[in-house]
Amino acid sequence: PDNAPPGQIPRFVKVVCDGDLADKAKPGDRVQVIGVYRSFPPPMGEFTNGVFPTKLVATSIKAIKDLVEPSFVTADVINIRKIAAREDTFKLLARSFSPAICG
Repeated sequence: PDNAPPGQIPRFVKVVCDGDLADKAKPGDRVQVIGVYRSFPPPMGEFTNGVFPTKLVATSIKAIKDLVEPSFVTADVINIRKIAAREDTFKLLARSFSPAICG
């Protein structure tokens, strides 16, 4: 909102916070929310026009003031792009994840 052009109305999305996430922030706090964006169909029996309201189901909430370092540094991005350019990217990832999952 700080960088929005003059006259632009800020958009909003409803966020569903369950359990301990409900106490992570209070109204007016600037936060980073990570979650699943999904639609919630209306209750059965009600008339619907086929447009379902959407909400963000939060899985993580962090206050902006607590975010000190970026998620990815330049070296991380370079390494991710190198792996993405390889022909065997899928096989490399499968070998990396499978031992932890399959034992």
